[in-house]
Amino acid sequence: MGLRSCQAVQSVKIAMNAKLYVLTMHTVPAVFLLFMLLPAGAREVLATQSQQGHDAGGISVGSKATPYEWYTNHKYGYVIAWPKKLLTAMGESNAGDGQIFKDSEGQVKLICWAKWNSVKTNPIKVLYIKAQQEIGSRVTYEYMGKNFFVVSGIKDGKIVYQKTIKNKAITATFILTYPKSSSAVFNPLVSDIAKSFVASSDFMAR
Repeated sequence: MGLRSCQAVQSVKIAMNAKLYVLTMHTVPAVFLLFMLLPAGAREVLATQSQQGHDAGGISVGSKATPYEWYTNHKYGYVIAWPKKLLTAMGESNAGDGQIFKDSEGQVKLICWAKWNSVKTNPIKVLYIKAQQEIGSRVTYEYMGKNFFVVSGIKDGKIVYQKTIKNKAITATFILTYPKSSSAVFNPLVSDIAKSFVASSDFMAR
């Protein structure tokens, strides 16, 4: 389920760490370009953990390259790439734990958040079971790794895709929901987003 190469030259502006980078894409995957802008330590973390996302994607990738932008949460230490031409960032929450991204009609929603682990935090397997129960009987894909899981299915007439990561410090989650009518657009992007979602202290503010 690797990313397809760009078919045409596209200009992508990526805002990261208060700096604006302008890139010209030509036969290079969009997420790879974002990856190369990360600090060296963060790239190592992403390279290692994104392999888990490769196994956990669950939906095939067949789109042309899509411009993405990083959202980096420096409080909890996680990153996620979101399709900037399809969704709009609503701004980081007051608690600083995450952000919501929506389409213009409010039918597609990408939510990401995190929380500190404590003695009361459920084991990853318990969270995995709860995520399946949230979707109900129409779970279409499920996968659990050592420190993460993916669950996808249909709930209230919409496709739901969730990935949760639990490391020593935090539990981070993103949930993408979209109507079946938007499947042709968003199904190919799910794997990209899942692979980009990584939690590590390397992303925390110093």
